[in-house]
Amino acid sequence: MDLSDLIKHSSTKINIKKLKLGFKELGNILVLKENNLADKSSNRYLKLIFLTFILSLSIFAIRIFDLQVRNSDIYSKLAQNNFLRNEVIVPFRGLISDRNGEYLVKNVPKYVLNQNLSKCMIKKDKNYDRCLLELEKLSKIISIDVTKIREKYDTSELISVKGDITKEEAVLIGSNFELKSIEITILPQREYTFSESYSHILGYVGLSDTKIGVYEGKQGIESFYNSYLSGVPGSDVYKSDSLNNKLDEYSQISPINGKNIVLTIDSTLQNYAYELLREKIISKPNAVGGVIIAQDPRNGEILALANYPSFDVNKMTKGYSEKEFEELISKTNSPFLNRAVSGLYPPGSVFKLVTGSAILEEGVAKPQDSIFDPGYLIVGNNRYNNWKQDGHGVVDFNKAMRVSNDTYYYIYSSGYGGLKPLGISGISRWAEKFNFGSLTGVDLPSESRGFVPDGKYKDWFLGDTFITAIGQGDLLSTPIQVSTLTSYFANNQKAFVPKVVKEIDNFQKKDKVLIENLLNQENFETVKKSLEDVNLPGGTAYPFFDFKNVHNIRSAGKTGTSEYLDSRFGEVLTHAWYSGFAPYEQGEIVVTVFLESGGSGSADAAPLARKVMDFYFNSKNMKKKETQ
Repeated sequence: MDLSDLIKHSSTKINIKKLKLGFKELGNILVLKENNLADKSSNRYLKLIFLTFILSLSIFAIRIFDLQVRNSDIYSKLAQNNFLRNEVIVPFRGLISDRNGEYLVKNVPKYVLNQNLSKCMIKKDKNYDRCLLELEKLSKIISIDVTKIREKYDTSELISVKGDITKEEAVLIGSNFELKSIEITILPQREYTFSESYSHILGYVGLSDTKIGVYEGKQGIESFYNSYLSGVPGSDVYKSDSLNNKLDEYSQISPINGKNIVLTIDSTLQNYAYELLREKIISKPNAVGGVIIAQDPRNGEILALANYPSFDVNKMTKGYSEKEFEELISKTNSPFLNRAVSGLYPPGSVFKLVTGSAILEEGVAKPQDSIFDPGYLIVGNNRYNNWKQDGHGVVDFNKAMRVSNDTYYYIYSSGYGGLKPLGISGISRWAEKFNFGSLTGVDLPSESRGFVPDGKYKDWFLGDTFITAIGQGDLLSTPIQVSTLTSYFANNQKAFVPKVVKEIDNFQKKDKVLIENLLNQENFETVKKSLEDVNLPGGTAYPFFDFKNVHNIRSAGKTGTSEYLDSRFGEVLTHAWYSGFAPYEQGEIVVTVFLESGGSGSADAAPLARKVMDFYFNSKNMKKKETQ
């Protein structure tokens, strides 16, 4: 009887031994079933492991194929970048010398201190503890602000620590082997021979505003000719380990140094003019600043271009302290402004060269035609005064220029009393012929065009024409434009583009004509002769009355005094002008002096021009004697 029979016939008497055998058989059957279930589960587990292994192997094979075959070029370059470093080799900047070969700037070594974070930080979790420890050690050698430097850590791996350290500090730091992340870079730095007298001509060098880590010219020649002076950087490609230690040279391209430049400036004359100007401005209580320009009218070469106030170019290169720089830029007299080419001012009576030329050329008046000046002109309810209140009496063209009479220009510019008028259109047209309202093209940055009124931009009245005719009102010009105007008459109807650079890399810059043959020759001679008479007894430029006797040289020029409302005091003050030349027959030097809030042309500007002229011709005579 099997177990099923026992269950079916449960009412039958059962033998105990047989029952025991039945249970034993039942146990064996259950054990066998459990074993079968365990075997099946084990097989499934093994299959799962096997499938996982096959899948992982497939992914690994695909990744290997991606790295070594499909994208091998990309990853090869990335791998190479891990150990190839490219360092820029900075070229030496070109040198600048004056017309006599005196160097005005040289390159000296500048020691720059950086911290290379790749040599001290734990990249995995950006741990800077070691970097900070090295900074603390460095702070015991030189003065640094550890907190400020730490703030830069998340911006770059190469951190600027100090922009300029001494050679002795560099040696001390370089010999300290505990400072593994501290790097010293030697760069060429500009050192200027004259720290202030050349500031607006030369400019300075500083970090670029647009290119990281690149030094470039700021202002002056350094800026205008930056592409010539800066040269072409080289490169040093080398193998390195993970700490950027140099292992092996890979390739090197040598830098191309910048080109040398020779200026038209004479340093002796430049420094003399600067000191003369500085002393004058300091001595005048209301004076703001000024300019002295000395120019050769035969080719446009500028012999001196002095600006005051100025600034220290060596400090700008090495770095002013924060306090010093804030004091400098807060000054109301604008020390960074190159007044010679960027400053805009009413030219005053110097502009009468333009108005007078226009009156003759347009046939408004002949040289001998005259007016009577009682000292003023009445138009309606308005009175327009001559600068000399009791008047100049009978005035023709020559006298009008010689004594700088205003009434003459009022009458002929407006057609007062039924005469043919020049009008604002005529004044504007001739001003533009003489290059007012346009750039002269001088090779210095930030030149201003000025402004020539045409009567169309606002409600225009007769009084506006009066004051424009004598170089005031809305008319604005730069001192370099006035120097160019005078050069035209000094060089007999030809003015060149003014320039401060004579040679670049031994190649001479060509002269360019700016203005030529504007006037009928007879009219030209009339205007020119009147300018000579300005410098003779009876004229307004009394400091020049004995110039011919002293130097045996004829001279010519024009004084100017222009009124303006000074915002500092809320009252009318005057700018002082003088622009003249010598010798009269063929000028070889034009001197233009402008003093902002500096007084009058005759009493303040002309004396400075006379001193510059004396210095120039005395120096010339001394050189002649030395060569004889």
